[in-house]
Amino acid sequence: MVIYLKEGDSLTADFTNSDAIENLAYNCRIGNHILLGDRNLLEEIASTFIISDRARSFLRQSAQRMTQQGSLINKVSWLLTIDTSNLVPGMVHLTTFSNANYCEKSQLLTENLSDSMVLTSLAEHFASVEFKGYKVVIRQVAGGGSTTGQCLHGLTSSPSGAVLCIVDSDRTFDGAAIGDTAKGTRKKYKASKDKWRSSFHIIEQRELENLIPDDILLHCVNKFIPAKSPEANALLQTSTFFKDYFCVKSGDSTCRVVNSMIGKKRLSKLKEARGHVDSPLVKAESCGTCALDNNCRTSPGFGAGFLSLVAQELSEGNIALDCSSWRAELLKLVERVASFGLGASPIRV
Repeated sequence: MVIYLKEGDSLTADFTNSDAIENLAYNCRIGNHILLGDRNLLEEIASTFIISDRARSFLRQSAQRMTQQGSLINKVSWLLTIDTSNLVPGMVHLTTFSNANYCEKSQLLTENLSDSMVLTSLAEHFASVEFKGYKVVIRQVAGGGSTTGQCLHGLTSSPSGAVLCIVDSDRTFDGAAIGDTAKGTRKKYKASKDKWRSSFHIIEQRELENLIPDDILLHCVNKFIPAKSPEANALLQTSTFFKDYFCVKSGDSTCRVVNSMIGKKRLSKLKEARGHVDSPLVKAESCGTCALDNNCRTSPGFGAGFLSLVAQELSEGNIALDCSSWRAELLKLVERVASFGLGASPIRV
């Protein structure tokens, strides 16, 4: 991530602050983070603090690189600003980083490892386009589904690198309540104290699978389950009103979505649904009590391991990516991952 050292009213070159600078300089030098700050401040720290020659040299190099790197401050969506005076309330103080554990690489916590792998691969491509010359350096952590909230609590209540937690909403239709895992994890996040090193995001759609770009989904279906290619193409021509809340793993139907709305008494949504039902998906058999005038459609299921196949193809570089065609919701999510884990190649000093 991008770390910005903010100049305050005072700067003390004591042992605690010096240890903090040593730890930050080391982790930025090996590429885990990017260190920014006013050039004069970086030069002053390099000249006066009790630090190693490597840290001193790195700080001076960082001061010289501010001309090229300074624009990152306004470009990333996540910026860690550190108060070097240790006096400003509500801002993380420099002394905090005398504990080297807080300087570790950023962490991406998701319900399953395949979620993290997919998001990281997409973020790496995004960074190669939008943050040229930098890379994504992030530790992937699997929360284990329903235990993701407890895992988040463990990471945020003990010294470690910053944590970005992303969970599925498990919404069954547009505007539905979030599922138990999202609720439980959100509760743990709200209870955490060190908000300066954690961020939480609930995917608006049902699951991450619902946000997979069309070309990536078709590539994986065509390669691993080609018999479902026609259904996959039909799915991509279906309105996001339904498609965003279909279960991609086991398959679904517009009828299920509508019945969920009826069960929650969302009649305004039911009226809206009738305007989105037309689709090339296979027509479902009439149930006799259809709220969509017997025009229900069934969507394909690609299996519980489909996201793992996507992760595999992305990690092996088997798909040519183009983030300019991605949905706004996915771009925002991927940009957050890229910003949170933005790093650089190790610097020799």
